[in-house]
Amino acid sequence: MNDKNMECPFLIFSGRNSQTLSQKICDYLNKKLNFNVCGEINCENFSDGEIRVQIKNNVRGKEVFVIQSTNSPADNLLELLVIIDALKRASAEKITTIIPYFGYARQDRKTHGREPITAKLMANLIETAGANRVVCVDLHAGQIQGFFNIPMDDLKTVKLFAEQIKKDFTNFENIVVASPDAGGAKRAEKLASYMPGSSWVICYKNRHHDDKDNVSDFKILGEVKNKDVIIIDDVTSTFSTIKGSATEILNQGAKTVSAGIAHWACPNEITDKLKQGTNITTIYVTNTCPRSSYPISLNIAKEIDVSQLISETILRIVNHDSVSSLLE
Repeated sequence: MNDKNMECPFLIFSGRNSQTLSQKICDYLNKKLNFNVCGEINCENFSDGEIRVQIKNNVRGKEVFVIQSTNSPADNLLELLVIIDALKRASAEKITTIIPYFGYARQDRKTHGREPITAKLMANLIETAGANRVVCVDLHAGQIQGFFNIPMDDLKTVKLFAEQIKKDFTNFENIVVASPDAGGAKRAEKLASYMPGSSWVICYKNRHHDDKDNVSDFKILGEVKNKDVIIIDDVTSTFSTIKGSATEILNQGAKTVSAGIAHWACPNEITDKLKQGTNITTIYVTNTCPRSSYPISLNIAKEIDVSQLISETILRIVNHDSVSSLLE
């Protein structure tokens, strides 16, 4: 697959919400394959706000990939569905939808009466639009994979976080990885396993059911005194859980507190508040969400790039190789 005169066997298209990440993926694959894998697409809005999409390439009989994170969820999700429909009606042979950040994933079960299971609804919509396969990065809940009736891959970034953290810390025995809740315990344990000698703890929190974003009463289950603590979480939209956990960890005598966050889904005003100061030493954050929304402009932020992980996943899908082995 290195003849410049040959037509590329697959194309990558991007929605407007993931163009920066998509360009990095295309640049990586173009260099590796010596092909231009970038598809051309026109996404715009009519004057009343409706989304208009036009695919510029001939995709008949081709394998295609669509990259689009769905935060803020509504418009970007709808744009993704419209792109998939356009590709299906243009006779693309196989449509793989890559969703670096899968919105509405936190509503994955009913916790009270008369509530939706919105993550399942999202899966139904994506399938109905015409996707043949879905790839996500760090799903909020693993059971969402079962909501799809098509092949679904959940790429994990914990190894990428470990690689960066190991560059910044040398004494692993002084590192404690903290999960901000019981649900993230396996993630914290996995990250600690990459750093021999480190340990992990759980932060227990009470969440007020009448206020979906308000948490309080943090408790630490484990020892953090005189340790460099790294809180690892899959998504934050208010930073309140990370902030509250960090405060209690420092109250328990920790030396420093850093945070690793797979998806920075905070509105810009939350990011702006961090510029006024925080008790977090370093924020490690991936680029699954649009660059404008996450705190890479802060001098305490370090970007974890997922473009190569997604690029290699695309190659394995095209070549019918194992995706799971990439994560081992």
